[in-house]
Amino acid sequence: MGERHGGRLVYLTQDELGPIEVVEQGPERRLHFGTGACQSAMLLAHPQTLVLRYTRAMLAALLLNPEPRRVLLMGLGGGSLVRFLLAHYPQLSLHALELRPAVAEVARDWFGLPEGERLRITLGDGADYILSAPLDEGHRYDLILLDGFDAAGIAPSVGGEVFFSMCHERLLPGGALAINLWCEDTLGVDDYLEPLGLAFGDRPLRLPLAGRDNLIGLVGREPVGRRRFEQLAQQAARLDARLDLGMSAFARQLRREAGGRRRGD
Repeated sequence: MGERHGGRLVYLTQDELGPIEVVEQGPERRLHFGTGACQSAMLLAHPQTLVLRYTRAMLAALLLNPEPRRVLLMGLGGGSLVRFLLAHYPQLSLHALELRPAVAEVARDWFGLPEGERLRITLGDGADYILSAPLDEGHRYDLILLDGFDAAGIAPSVGGEVFFSMCHERLLPGGALAINLWCEDTLGVDDYLEPLGLAFGDRPLRLPLAGRDNLIGLVGREPVGRRRFEQLAQQAARLDARLDLGMSAFARQLRREAGGRRRGD
């Protein structure tokens, strides 16, 4: 099918929101939405490996809740986080929200999306689900991972104090939320993190990714408290021994970022 985004285009489809492309380069298979930005990547020989650093950084939410049993993911993409979490947490159930049915089909057909009762996929605007689904135990979670992107950046329905307040309500006690932000989006990261902090009653932790325009915002259902950084470091060491995600480096960076912002206030 020709060359595309530095690799070989192996599949192309289109929906009302634009193209959906599957590109292979060497050992990797990647998902693109018509631009050079890689939405998801998978090692063909090791599909459960998290290739993109931002996906590993989003799991810094595990520092606040290391043994989740119920996870809500907004933005399925190629299913990298789904494959990883279901493989490494046998008792976990995952609910993925995906706007585009064609993306879910591509994730199944080209990226080995797991099947079974532990994975539930709801098609449609994920913000509508978060804002309107019942607030019973069946719709509350230990982790909420917000990765809602289209070709232009963060999905317009993601953000605002009302939206984040409902995210807070959907977290179980001890739960945590991580949001993937794109620094070149029309809105700046503070336009997301400030209402997130107001909704949760705590300043979100920031995890910028060196050499990329991604920044991960992280917040707990209960205020994290700067006194907990030693606990986060200990938790990171345990997670690294189990999952090999580089959590100790993330924990150190979270502490540096929090310290730098206090000095800059």
